[in-house]
Amino acid sequence: MSNDYQLVWDEDVLKEQWDDLLMGSDQASYFQSSLGYQVLKGFSDWRVHAMALKCKGELVASLVFVIQKEKGVKGFFSERCIIFSGPIFKNQNVLRKLLEELDKKVAGCIYIEIRNGYLTHDHQNVFVDLNWRYKKWLNFIVDTTDFPSILRNMSESRRRQIKKSEKRGVQFHNPVQLEEVRDFYDILQSLYLTKVRKPLPDWELFRLFFVSDARNFVLVYHENKVIGGILCPFMMGTGLYEFYVAGLDEEYKDYYPSAMATYGAMVQAFELGIPKFDFMGGGNPEEDYGVREFKSRFGGYQVEWGRWLKVKKPLLFWLGSSYIKWRSK
Repeated sequence: MSNDYQLVWDEDVLKEQWDDLLMGSDQASYFQSSLGYQVLKGFSDWRVHAMALKCKGELVASLVFVIQKEKGVKGFFSERCIIFSGPIFKNQNVLRKLLEELDKKVAGCIYIEIRNGYLTHDHQNVFVDLNWRYKKWLNFIVDTTDFPSILRNMSESRRRQIKKSEKRGVQFHNPVQLEEVRDFYDILQSLYLTKVRKPLPDWELFRLFFVSDARNFVLVYHENKVIGGILCPFMMGTGLYEFYVAGLDEEYKDYYPSAMATYGAMVQAFELGIPKFDFMGGGNPEEDYGVREFKSRFGGYQVEWGRWLKVKKPLLFWLGSSYIKWRSK
């Protein structure tokens, strides 16, 4: 590394002016903030690291990345590095150096994936030079600065569902007790076992989000029973993010708990003065994806920010991808 740059890791990054770097940056997000790092770092099933670059004493780039793998033998085929939203950087030179250092740090991973939370087209030459591959990926963003427009911009059927739910006594609010979050997690776990068929983080991660701030959850209730909810971490002045959402949509067919959870999170964003609700993904535009249809009816604007992928172990990547496709079917 050039003598002009100094690399800083993990807890030492917290001692720097990390939040000052994010302030005013259109790349900022909860998952790349000091708070997001500290919450995720507490989850023992993931290895979470923060790295930053200093130039002449000034912090010029930062990155939080998560190393995940399944338990047991499956871990050999599944170790990957995930970056939610994307790195924070002041120019292309520091982005290049940041990615080069990341590549060294996660040498044992099968692949690295950046799930972009902003447009990166102006910097694609840096990624391509370093052997990253761009994947098309959609997302939806809802403007939450004006409350009347939140409902007005939704599809007519979605507005009708929300009004119908409210007439039936469905409510949403932040949980008070940890047991309420556990009820939501049980709903989510059932959904992942029976329909999604993808790995779901253990309960401990959800407990950590609740301990950090109960407002990270908006739960849906009918007659004091939790029938749905959303894990929606947020960063003041920046965004509120749909991380996990689920509802007892079959058992409470005319109550629309999943839709109410998403709507409730949008309402919370408005009440907190947060300018946008980020759905965090709408799938590959070239593939059918039922969840995308669900999300599109909330009136957000569609973006194609894509994802950046760097495969480090091609054979293991192919085996792991094949297994996931088989499992999801």
